[in-house]
Amino acid sequence: MKHIRTFVVLCLLGGLGLTVASSAPAKIAGSEIRIGALLSKTGILAYYGDSQEIALNIALEEINGAGGIDGVPVKVIIYDTASKGDTAISVAKRLIESDRVLAILGPMLSSSCRVVFPVVNRAQVPTVSASCAAPGLAKENRPWTFQYEATSDKLTDPIVERFKRDTKAKRVALIHDNKDVVSKLYATLVAPVFLKKHDIEIITTQTFVTTDIDYSAQVTTMKAAKPDAVVIGALPIQAAHVAREMKKQGFTVPILGDVPISGPQYTDLGKDATEGTYAVSELWYDKPSLWQREFIKKFKERHKQGHLPHTVATSMYDAIHVMKWIIETRGVTNKPEDLRGDREKILKGWAELKDYPSMVGRISMNQDGEALREYYLLKVVKGAWQRLF
Repeated sequence: MKHIRTFVVLCLLGGLGLTVASSAPAKIAGSEIRIGALLSKTGILAYYGDSQEIALNIALEEINGAGGIDGVPVKVIIYDTASKGDTAISVAKRLIESDRVLAILGPMLSSSCRVVFPVVNRAQVPTVSASCAAPGLAKENRPWTFQYEATSDKLTDPIVERFKRDTKAKRVALIHDNKDVVSKLYATLVAPVFLKKHDIEIITTQTFVTTDIDYSAQVTTMKAAKPDAVVIGALPIQAAHVAREMKKQGFTVPILGDVPISGPQYTDLGKDATEGTYAVSELWYDKPSLWQREFIKKFKERHKQGHLPHTVATSMYDAIHVMKWIIETRGVTNKPEDLRGDREKILKGWAELKDYPSMVGRISMNQDGEALREYYLLKVVKGAWQRLF
């Protein structure tokens, strides 16, 4: 059954125009195939690190449940970076020097990648972050590092451009969660750059923290500034509360949100207050894909609060599947004496990745080590996220 499944997958990849490999598959040696992972299990990004671990475990169960790679199970050695750069460096060195892994997934934060990428590049260990989105990090550390998540410029720029075209907004109010790191980075470092690029002025900025339940003061201040639109940097629940408060105060202007709000949590809680909201995402929850629906179901069952997966979770899930595919098709032997050569084969596999049919769409790597991925421009229409064309 395993060989039939492998044959079908290879036929599918070939039919999609994906180059399977130039190297003949080799017999995998050893009792386990070691991959390292740097996750933010504690610290400011623990929520996202937990989500990545859930996704990683789902993928490993699928891979090893189907026989691993040539009958050898994949083992992922996970270390907690504590969401800190210095800790990330320390545990990355442990993966390289003590655990002697074939490759590394992570770290999560762009700030951690900024300090870890030079270390792994010097050590010549293929390293793929499934979540850092700051442009240029892999480019600065060629050729051993890769960014599997689309960099922020590739996502924010097109949705701001479309938002400007549709709404004609020139002056906006910006409101963001000052505690959630991803939301804060979006609102302070990413959104302002592309709003300015498209001649949109931020006339007032309001903040709140994740645990707040009353947003009336911030919304009142934004309304008084009379902006053409509101830009929200927040998780879906908090963003929905902002939208509901806006509706309550009769503050009806278009809303532009970041990637995290682009799912049913935002629309289910915010209801008609979310109508007309714009966002962009590499993960469109309503995409008619059985593979994606099955993953989302598994993820929700395992998440403590039953949350939907963030894009950083789906990227981790995809990345380990890609890693497995590269190892089994690039002639990796997993012999201790071949470690250097095996790492070079994995490096080449990532560098030459083209049109890989992942769960969320086709993915390629450009010459700078940055993923070229499908993304969706979305708008809430009649209570649900609809794709904009």
